[in-house]
Amino acid sequence: MTIRWVYLDESEFQLKGKTYIAYGALITEDRIKQENINNALSTLQKFKDKQDPDYQPQNDNRTLERGYFHACDDSCCAHTSICLEIENLNGEVSLNCIPKNEKANLNALSMTSAIQGLHHRGYSALIYEERTGLSNNVINNLIQEYEMGVICDYASTLFMPICFSEPGYKISNKQEPGIQFIDFILWAYQRKLNGNTDWYNRVHKNSLKSKGVHITAQYAENQETEDYFFNFTLNKGLTIPDTIGMYDNKELNKNYLSINALDEINDKNILDSLLLINNLMSKVQYNKNPQRFFEMQIKESIENRKNNLEGFLIAFLKMFDTFNFINLAPDIITKNRLLLARKIVALSFYHSYSDRIELQEKLKSCWEVLISLGLV
Repeated sequence: MTIRWVYLDESEFQLKGKTYIAYGALITEDRIKQENINNALSTLQKFKDKQDPDYQPQNDNRTLERGYFHACDDSCCAHTSICLEIENLNGEVSLNCIPKNEKANLNALSMTSAIQGLHHRGYSALIYEERTGLSNNVINNLIQEYEMGVICDYASTLFMPICFSEPGYKISNKQEPGIQFIDFILWAYQRKLNGNTDWYNRVHKNSLKSKGVHITAQYAENQETEDYFFNFTLNKGLTIPDTIGMYDNKELNKNYLSINALDEINDKNILDSLLLINNLMSKVQYNKNPQRFFEMQIKESIENRKNNLEGFLIAFLKMFDTFNFINLAPDIITKNRLLLARKIVALSFYHSYSDRIELQEKLKSCWEVLISLGLV
């Protein structure tokens, strides 16, 4: 089972006469260790030993004494030292900047930056830098709200797999090695936005030096809202590919991969879908889950399904692509039945679907029928 480490740092800065807030995420498959920082500190010490003209005793001695890097306090030599370590990283970077105003939500911005670290089959370790107002309870609520947001929008992306990782989280200080790396990268991109591209170019130059392919950065500016988004790959990126793609089996019913074609939403198909989901979820609880992935969520959804249909259906949607239900199905008929079941369930959460409430009531009444017949 893969783990994606997601290092998250926030910042506030001035741009075009306005105050902006930003969140950056560095996503890797190997945890960034103290050894990486020690290597960078050793490089900085060499600048001092050879009396490099760029070495600034006031700043650099402080960095060496405290034993960690902080970009806004560090000198050119310190920046070079940490850049040389970034050169060895494989991963993805996501940076998001928005104007600071009454609508700006720093917590939600962190989840926007973390998306690529969350959508995969495995575990996600979110490591936040500590800040005022951030707590374990806040992060836990953020993850739940984010996942529910994905569920509520699931119907708009029926044509592609949507995977959910099992997230864990930790609040750390500036001495966390991965936090030091994303702190520097975020600082460099803020400077780029203000017209100084030196360290922006240095990050990309270092990436180009190392083995593997460096993918050109994607940059977008939303002129209407004045938001800025950056995404780029360091070296080989994430070696375990994202599961984002398209359902390309030509035998699959295209109507079940589209938000349109709603004639199949009827009582017969709803009953069939619920029965199929119940049988599938009961069987997959352990025998298709050797890593105990989502173990507690699966167990609770199965045990409480008679009294909590909504929680049971949410678990089904989260597991659908995460557990690769389509590939586990024995034949094309079952695959299409599964896709129709997924579409029906997804529409029941989709706020833009005009008959959503009516569909929810139909699901409940059909569920009660199956319970009364002893089929659940």
